[in-house]
Amino acid sequence: PTPVVKLVLLEYIKLYEDLEKSLTALATDSFFLKHSLTFLEAYNKRPQQEDGTTENNAYLLSFDHKPRYVPKQYMLHALELAYLFDINVKPFIENWYYLELEDVFYEEDVELKNKFIDLVAGFMKTGKPDQKLHTKNNVAWAPYDSLKKSYLSFSLHPSVGDDIIRNRRAVWETLVPQWLKEHQISETKEEL
Repeated sequence: PTPVVKLVLLEYIKLYEDLEKSLTALATDSFFLKHSLTFLEAYNKRPQQEDGTTENNAYLLSFDHKPRYVPKQYMLHALELAYLFDINVKPFIENWYYLELEDVFYEEDVELKNKFIDLVAGFMKTGKPDQKLHTKNNVAWAPYDSLKKSYLSFSLHPSVGDDIIRNRRAVWETLVPQWLKEHQISETKEEL
């Protein structure tokens, strides 16, 4: 309901102190991130194997590079594909986001592309994070689990974090259900 969406947006504005960043984060969280996390939580609850163990082989990656060729330098949905494949995302980004991009892949973008290809290729071969990530960057990327909620923040200087939505979790798990309930009660009162 619209009143609840407005309340959520106000919470995001408190967190980000900028309307555009708030709208971007809210859209990213509600359309992509929350669904990814729901999937990971469900995946981690799958039945145990015959030996009584459950191998945790689900990993969460957030592509957090802020490219200089994008206005306001924030990561756009699907832009990481330009770092994995030789595709020209300029027409897609300009037509979808109504942004004018520079037609340049800077030196750091080429370096990041090579690192990302290495990471993905190594992961595809072994099903585990590439050793280069640990040896070259001193980053130990653990599988996602329901307690730590580990994820890799991938950029030129990758790092590991816990709970990618930590600062917004209360909004989704406490405030939104509360507001929905309050909205439902007020709607019911209006109908009477």
